Amino acid sequence: MEYSEKVIDHYTNPRNVGKIENASGYRIFYSNSKDFYDMRRIKVKDGEITEKTIKKLKKGKKHYFVVRAYKTFNGKNIYGAYSKAKLVKIK
Repeated sequence: MEYSEKVIDHYTNPRNVGKIENASGYRIFYSNSKDFYDMRRIKVKDGEITEKTIKKLKKGKKHYFVVRAYKTFNGKNIYGAYSKAKLVKIK
């Protein structure tokens, strides 16, 4: 598998790389608060998955979500930028 110059550059100079093409997976972070002080996270290992159901959320509550992609390179995960927080009310 070949990696883009952006991924290789990040591996040698770690920092937030922004958008990652052909991601290995995603991290989903969610919380009841805007500042994510009680954050929980889920790792989605397949980069092809476009939906994820989280069963532990309570009806009537508001939750904030952010997502970031990662690519595995030499056994280490290189993370992309966080998405903007999205507020979701559970019905």
